[in-house]
Amino acid sequence: MIAKTDSKGEEMPRFFDKGGNSCMQPIEDRTTLSQRLRLLRVASGMKQEDVAVQLGIGRSAYTYYELSRSKPDYDTLIQLAKMFHVSVDYLVGFSNFPDGSHREAGVADGSQESNIVNVRLLGELTKKERRMVFTYRQLAPEQQEEIVQEMEKMLPPKK
Repeated sequence: MIAKTDSKGEEMPRFFDKGGNSCMQPIEDRTTLSQRLRLLRVASGMKQEDVAVQLGIGRSAYTYYELSRSKPDYDTLIQLAKMFHVSVDYLVGFSNFPDGSHREAGVADGSQESNIVNVRLLGELTKKERRMVFTYRQLAPEQQEEIVQEMEKMLPPKK
């Protein structure tokens, strides 16, 4: 498969559905933010209303972001980046990589899974599982640990 390149000739990351088909690709025009917001929201299994509630704004205000009718302020961009576990640079199109890096596509840093893989894996989860992962990631580390411990208590004992 030939990789898609941007205007600078750099390979752009691809996002894949369950069948390995590309379903999300970075966009290079002025609607980058609105399109990436929509793609990330859909990949997270969220409704516009869900995102709006988390941002503390009305659904129509968030919808305008996805339609490029208005742009979020800087504080809202930061909230969106944290919500979707991507960088602000990625949201606004300064980077084609969700973590904001400018590395070559396919090069792993070895310290953690890339966000590209995370988005692909989210697509393989059920809607309920995606919602659980999304909610879990918004918790403080100590709350995450508490949740994991509670879930482990629910498992049958190991033999």
